This record gives sequence, structure tokens and C-alpha cells, in this order.
Amino acid sequence: MAIWLPKFDAAAKFVARHRFKLMGVLYLAGDPIDRTTITDKKLRQLYENRKVLAVDGKNPVYDIENAMGWRYITKDGKRIGKGMRAPAAEAELARLTGANPVLQG
Repeated sequence: MAIWLPKFDAAAKFVARHRFKLMGVLYLAGDPIDRTTITDKKLRQLYENRKVLAVDGKNPVYDIENAMGWRYITKDGKRIGKGMRAPAAEAELARLTGANPVLQG
């Protein structure tokens, strides 16, 4: 089960979804992405591959992170709460966002 990805907006602010290296810079979960070093095309690729999250500062972005068989709910790229199994994580995510997950695939 996957969560629907909102349309890409190049004007939005982005944070790292999890740890990764980009252009020689190590980003940790929740770190803001430096827009001066990458193109909009590369940013779109990172967004569509779920390496980064778009944040607006007012509404938090919730997501599910997989780690060694456990699922963690993240808020703006940083873990909140404890690890749980997939159905419980998806139910908690739906509760936090007030939306139902959309099946894909």
C-alpha cells in the first residue's frame, strides 16, 4: 500500500526524507535542501523518488519510513513515535493526515 504523492511544486521548500548524499553534501532526515546547487529537474527526480519532502511550514508532512522490518511515522522528515508493523503504521498515518491511503499497483 502506498500513499498518494502530491503534485510537484518547484516553489515549495524541501527537506530530506532520510539520510542521503547529494552533490557531496550529506543530508540527514529533516535537513533543508540547498536549492542553489541543484536544478528543478533534479529536485523533481528526488521528489518523485521520495528522497525529499515538500514542506510549507504551516502544515506538517507525515510519511512512513521503513527500517529493518519496522515502520516509523515521520513528521517533516524526522521520526516521531515508536516503530510498528505496516498495517498499524498506515492506520496511524491516515489518522494523522485525516486521509485514507490510496492503493497503487
